[in-house]
Amino acid sequence: MSCHRVVLGSRRRKASKKKSPSL
Repeated sequence: MSCHRVVLGSRRRKASKKKSPSL
C-alpha cells in the first residue's frame, strides 16, 4: 500500500471526502 498512501497524501487537500477519485 505504498502508492495508496501517496495518493491519499497528495489528494488529501483536494478530495478529503473522496478516498481515491483517480482509482
